[in-house]
Amino acid sequence: MLILFKKCKLNTYKTYKVVNSMARRNTSLDPKAREALNRFKIECAKEIGYLQFVKENNDHYKGDVPCRINGLQGGPIGGQMVKRMIEMAKSELIK
Repeated sequence: MLILFKKCKLNTYKTYKVVNSMARRNTSLDPKAREALNRFKIECAKEIGYLQFVKENNDHYKGDVPCRINGLQGGPIGGQMVKRMIEMAKSELIK
């Protein structure tokens, strides 16, 4: 997203947001790829002992949990996923 500032009368500024013409997608185009990514996330969460924080395993409402707590719970899972993906990419480059 691009934010533009336009100078107006009396030295004030108006803010204009310019949204990208392409819409973002929160889901992958291939449902099989989404399932594989969920399995990968669950596998990484098991490795570090955070399986109880995976969204697919607990269906209770978490809207009352502060974002800091959600980040502390979910962040290590995403970090482990990135580490594993980097290892996979390195092994593919070596081959």
